[in-house]
Amino acid sequence: MNILKLSFVLSFFLFSFSCKKGSEDTVNIDARASILLLNNQSKNLLSEPVEIKYEDINIYYMIDGKKVLQYHGNLDYPKMFRIIQDKDGENILDVYLNITNEAMPVTLISFSDSETDTIRSEYRREKGSVICTKIWYNDELKFDINTSSDHRFTVIK
Repeated sequence: MNILKLSFVLSFFLFSFSCKKGSEDTVNIDARASILLLNNQSKNLLSEPVEIKYEDINIYYMIDGKKVLQYHGNLDYPKMFRIIQDKDGENILDVYLNITNEAMPVTLISFSDSETDTIRSEYRREKGSVICTKIWYNDELKFDINTSSDHRFTVIK
């Protein structure tokens, strides 16, 4: 009986000291672009009849100078994008951007075998957070956190 009590007390102390208070860190990653794709007649290219299909879109990250296709089968959005309806009822392309530790990480959006657009992004990195502060789409500044809180912008294709 004494051995059982001693085992219980010893186990209790071992488990108590193995946990550290405050060891849970909150992670905040705000690194996406919400893109309204329109043609020259202001028709949404992601709405019926769809001109740009989900299966024709691929996301690549430039990592160490190499173009790396993004597909992560364990994620809810394995191709690193989704097509959603925004608050105005428009179908938009919501892209999860490259957050590698480069000065301006590059995300490539391939709409077909021949057409690829480039997103460069700038981040503010602090303990536990990565916040997108600027987005350039094909070298045109589309988002600046100092003038807007909405990562949504329009692209004419």
